Amino acid sequence: VDTGHPAPNPPAGGWISISGNGNVHHNKLTVDGSVPTRSYYGGYNQSTNGNATYNELVFKGSIGSSSTGTPVYGGFSRDGNATHNTVTLSGYLYDGGYALYGGKSDKSGADETTGNTLKVTTKSNWVYTIYNFEKMNYVLGSGISSGDTMLRVSFGAGRTFDWSNITVTGAAEWAASAMSNSAKSKRITLYRGLALTLNGTQPTAQIQGNYEYGLNAKSDKTELYFDTNQFQNANVTWNSSTPVAERQNYGGTSTLGNNVTRNRLTLDGSVPTQSYYGGYNQSTSGDTTYNELVSTGIWGSTATGTPIYGGFSHGGNATHNTITLSGYLYDGGYALYGGKSDKSGADE
Repeated sequence: VDTGHPAPNPPAGGWISISGNGNVHHNKLTVDGSVPTRSYYGGYNQSTNGNATYNELVFKGSIGSSSTGTPVYGGFSRDGNATHNTVTLSGYLYDGGYALYGGKSDKSGADETTGNTLKVTTKSNWVYTIYNFEKMNYVLGSGISSGDTMLRVSFGAGRTFDWSNITVTGAAEWAASAMSNSAKSKRITLYRGLALTLNGTQPTAQIQGNYEYGLNAKSDKTELYFDTNQFQNANVTWNSSTPVAERQNYGGTSTLGNNVTRNRLTLDGSVPTQSYYGGYNQSTSGDTTYNELVSTGIWGSTATGTPIYGGFSHGGNATHNTITLSGYLYDGGYALYGGKSDKSGADE
């Protein structure tokens, strides 16, 4: 369906009418560009006996201007199950109007969720809400950059997913590309919206050389992330010539539970007044050890008591770190911490 090809009636990839009999399965409807505000279906079963399974609804191109809460369905069944269907965002929805259903049935007690997948392949999608999805799959590629948000959901507290059913396709390839850049940390926001319920265990981060990558979530579960960080052996310099996109106030970091170790941050010349870290562990577990923060050149003009750290850990020890004064600090504003931890009883 696009501007040159009017929607079928009903606008579905496959359809059985109210007088028919059977299952609607393995159909696809692609909606491309500016289209009328209405419901769309990957598969649509109006019969009194039959399921809607393995269908797909694809939004492609730039699509918006829908009424708030307009429902669209991977699969819809009047009197059966609606399972193993997919809604794919392959362009972007940008006005927050559509309500995405993996499956929907009018039959009391029908299965509307099993195997239904929300698949997101592009950035800047904005929808009203999501219903009846068991799985989410995010596909990373050259069109996705650090700092992008792939899916924003305006409404929908209480949506529940198992961590094992949230997947990222192309993770290793995207992370490898990110590792080749001077900035040592990258973050994509996969989901932003009202809080999710996440069951099971968060997947263990993958490690490639000095880097980690994997899924992460904000503490209140209103955001899901894909993170890539150099957590060990980083050597970072910040001075007036450092490109803005590559400025980070730590040598190495972890958001995925690894120990942050043997990193160095060098501050050279005049830098903004803020905290700096030789090593910075943002995870809820993991130590920060053998890191170094180096001050070289002449710099100052800080707010009184501004802290800088050889190593900082939110959930572990912060030991064997170093602060080196190789130029000089001249305004007496900075507070130097060899190590600091938010964990009660940790070795600092």
